[in-house]
Amino acid sequence: MTGKTGRSRVLDEFYAVIKALIEIRAQRCDDLARHLKSSTVFTRANAAPKIRLSHRPVPIPVSIIGIAAQKRTGQDSLVTPFLPQLMKLPLLCMILSVAVTGSAASPPPEFPKWSELPPLPNALGVAGPFAGIHKDTLFVGGGANFPKPIWESSKQWHDTVYVMDKYDDGYRWSKAGKLPQPTGYGATVSTRYGVICMGGNDASNTFSQVYELSWDRDQQKLTQRSLPSLPRPCAYGSATLAGNTIYLAGGQSGSGIDSAMRNFWSLDLTDRLEPQRFHWRQLAPWPGPNRAFNITVAAKNGEDMCVYVMSGRRQEGEDVQFLTDVWEYHTKTRTWRPCADMPAGRMAGIGAVGDSGEIHILGGADGSLWDKAPALGNNHPGFPLESYQFTTRTEVWKSTGAMPANHVTTSALVWDGNFIIPSGEIRPRVRSPKIWAVEYSSRRARLLELMKRRRDQPTR
Repeated sequence: MTGKTGRSRVLDEFYAVIKALIEIRAQRCDDLARHLKSSTVFTRANAAPKIRLSHRPVPIPVSIIGIAAQKRTGQDSLVTPFLPQLMKLPLLCMILSVAVTGSAASPPPEFPKWSELPPLPNALGVAGPFAGIHKDTLFVGGGANFPKPIWESSKQWHDTVYVMDKYDDGYRWSKAGKLPQPTGYGATVSTRYGVICMGGNDASNTFSQVYELSWDRDQQKLTQRSLPSLPRPCAYGSATLAGNTIYLAGGQSGSGIDSAMRNFWSLDLTDRLEPQRFHWRQLAPWPGPNRAFNITVAAKNGEDMCVYVMSGRRQEGEDVQFLTDVWEYHTKTRTWRPCADMPAGRMAGIGAVGDSGEIHILGGADGSLWDKAPALGNNHPGFPLESYQFTTRTEVWKSTGAMPANHVTTSALVWDGNFIIPSGEIRPRVRSPKIWAVEYSSRRARLLELMKRRRDQPTR
């Protein structure tokens, strides 16, 4: 048989890419059909469930199609040199844009792969650890738990710092060192300088100290550097990084929830070499009530970087309140505005930002069994498994389905395209040493995965 000409091979490859994109479109239509049957989209005016549909094609960057073609063959594709000319064809552009996009209030992003990394070396697990990523290393330090039998013991705080590194044969934990003192329930952010640990508490004290942890894998050495202290002692608050600035919101200054604060502090890391400027600034807080156990996430609202403060817990007299409100802080104008409330409270929860800027809520408690926990004891079912997504640009909340686990009082970190959920509390007094890796879906990830499957198929 005569071999194919170069032109014929180019067309074959390009047709294969188009076919793969149309397959993705078909998958998305199936997802949307399931979504319409089972999910509610929550908006600010949530008088009734709303589903928004749009079939407006959007332009597809040439680079995405080129990546798809390259991934399909495992090498530079014959299609690539011709993409700029081919993408000028109106009909072809329309086919490709509909194939990749296609729905609005898109079906909820799938979390097809919840996998477990090696568990924390502390067999009971911990709640409220300092957790972060620096130079491709996972840090988990401190935290608190109840020794067995958990309903008869007192809470214990820890000071051990564990690090997990990646090696050719997999992941491996090391005991890196210790915190300055046993500490739990502080706030953490991951920066290019190190993992920054803020506040926290132990059995009798609430701390204001701040320090930075870094790990030298070659020398197996943990380094700690002191940073400016918080304006006040703070535990059960939540921090995020927006650009080079840390923002810390909420928390309590004492041992009781009645000391919950209405605080909003920032630390600009670009000032770290100027001691006279390097300090925490007390900014105007959100207009809503004080709180602790809140979620704080930095994400763009479509154009500009904002900080979102969500949910939490507070106490008014004898009344413990579980909050569902959401506040947006515009980092340029330094102004606050309310956003659509959460569908359900997720205090002590965790939030992470996806590759399209959406905020994923992957854990938290709604307070429904708050006063029943002691009576339920070991029969407590744990916290709600429903996850949510918040689209900041449109202020739309929607359910993204059930999770296999709900860990509270921990963090959601981003590592190698996964959300990492390290240890945490799974029901009152019970911790888990599990480390979850959630491979969140994206259009690009789905395209590359489909290309990989096609490439790996045996040739007939």
